[in-house]
This record gives sequence, C-alpha cells and structure tokens, in this order.
Amino acid sequence: ASVLEDSRLPELLERPERDDRRLETERNLSFLTWRYGESPLDYRAVVDESGGELRGMAFLRVRPRGHLWQTSIGDVILPRGDLGAARRLIRAASRSARSDFVACRLPGGSTAARAAATLGFVRAPGGIRFVVSPLREGLLPDPTDLRSWALRLGDVEVF
Repeated sequence: ASVLEDSRLPELLERPERDDRRLETERNLSFLTWRYGESPLDYRAVVDESGGELRGMAFLRVRPRGHLWQTSIGDVILPRGDLGAARRLIRAASRSARSDFVACRLPGGSTAARAAATLGFVRAPGGIRFVVSPLREGLLPDPTDLRSWALRLGDVEVF
C-alpha cells in the first residue's frame, strides 16, 4: 500500500509546520496525491514512526544529473519543532538510494531546514530564478520577494 493511503496521514497533516508570514502550498492529502502519488516522476517516500505514531514523512526521487546521480528531497512533512524526526527523515531519504549527492529546498528557518544544516547540508550558490507577476499591488507578504515564500523543492520541480 502507498504511504499516501496510511490511515495516520490525515492526523499528521492536521498539525503541520506553517509560517503564516510567508506564502506556501497547503500540504493536504489531495495535493500530496497529485504531486507525489500521481506524478509521472518516480517519487518514493520514507516515514518516521514511533510507538505506532506517524511522526513525519519525506518524499524523494533519484535522477541523473550529467554523469552523476542525485537524490532530490521534494518535501519533508512533520509537526513544528520535531528536530529529531526531521533529522531521521532527511537521513533516511539520503540513504534510501545510491546516489552521488543529495539536494533539497526547504523553507528557511523551518525545522527541516535546521535539521538539514545540522546534517551538513549547505546552501548552493546562486539559487533559483522565481518569476512572479502579481495581479494587483500591495499584497502582503510581497510575492515578488523570494523571502516571502516558504518553498520546497516539490513546489518548484516541473513535470
């Protein structure tokens, strides 16, 4: 059975880590099913469990990048502040497949981003080019400022 069919997932999704000061995609079952379960890309998932409780979930895929293989962590879903679960998920995702390097894009300041930093992940120079065309002015947070977004790799990866 798919991890998206796990009966504990709705409870995990009820207590998400959110930053109300930034724009982000709502992680709900229909979004996760569309993004990772029905995607033409080969996504996999790892879970963190303790005492029968689903503590978190991460989605990843492995793909070629030139002559190398990259594990891309598209999303880490966990409750706010569970640094241990975040570390375990990122480690499990990193070790789940043979690859030459691991890449992720996690919202700055999030528990998952803090966990990645403690595991030795570093910010790549450059970053992404993100194009936004607001339909009206004066929106808050400012959608034209990349810092206003809580983006994950799963938000910007195209398929």
